[in-house]
Amino acid sequence: MPTVEFRPYQEIDVMAKVAGYIKRIDVDVGDRVREGQLLATLEIPEMEDDLRRAQAALDRGSADNPIVYSRIGSGLSIGQMVTDFGRTAT
Repeated sequence: MPTVEFRPYQEIDVMAKVAGYIKRIDVDVGDRVREGQLLATLEIPEMEDDLRRAQAALDRGSADNPIVYSRIGSGLSIGQMVTDFGRTAT
């Protein structure tokens, strides 16, 4: 019986912008994916404290974190605000 080898139409490397642990994988080998489709969910323990502090600042209604407050109404998620804050704080 002859051996057949299948090759992908396109092969790419996928990299995350931040380090973390894979919490969930939403695709399987051989699945077709679309641009912008969620492939996996990362768990980033180091950012969880930052996220809680940012949420607490918003909940208090204080201006403890002016960068987060300047982003209210911008459509960014709390996680994106924390990521932006980390970039500007360094």
